[in-house]
Amino acid sequence: MIFYFCIMSLKKNISVIILAAGFSERMQKAKFLLKFNEKQSFIEKIVEEYVKFGIEDITIVLNKKGIELIKLSEITFPENIKLIINKFPEKERFYSIQIGLKNKAEMESIFLQNSDNPFVSQEILNLLFQNRLAGDVIIPSVNQKGGHPILISKKVSSAIINCQNSEYQLNKFLENFKKIKIETNDTGILLNINDSDAYNAVFKFHN
Repeated sequence: MIFYFCIMSLKKNISVIILAAGFSERMQKAKFLLKFNEKQSFIEKIVEEYVKFGIEDITIVLNKKGIELIKLSEITFPENIKLIINKFPEKERFYSIQIGLKNKAEMESIFLQNSDNPFVSQEILNLLFQNRLAGDVIIPSVNQKGGHPILISKKVSSAIINCQNSEYQLNKFLENFKKIKIETNDTGILLNINDSDAYNAVFKFHN
């Protein structure tokens, strides 16, 4: 019991930023609202996994249209979920991470989660969590091919917050830090649903 409470206490210092501010041009619809199953959209599935894992600080970064779509949908999030608008989505992913990191400077570790990769699981989150002290950037991998989500340290998040170039490419930026790949057999970490062909190849139903 004491061990359980220690783990939950540690998770209070861990956050997640879910990146959903892209224009979804190839999909031609908001990817985060795609059906994951008959009851859940991608974004609902992702949020559910992090809530189950015990993460209390969850931020979703959306563009203005995305916020409007959430309001029009039947989605209801737990009260602790923060929705942030990226007013300049053309600045893309790095800027979304920067604004998502606002007020998270004291967090020890932060998951970076793409909304078009809804296959995050308790096993993957636990794998990254258990190895959080091994490096600055913890990446799940299959045969050394990196996937998602990734877990970044406080050192990395502070550097992102203070970076003056908001149009930096994240992968290039992370080259400055110690990256550790953690092997798994879960090929779901490699899947990104970028267009309708990719979606239909993985899912058996159609929107």
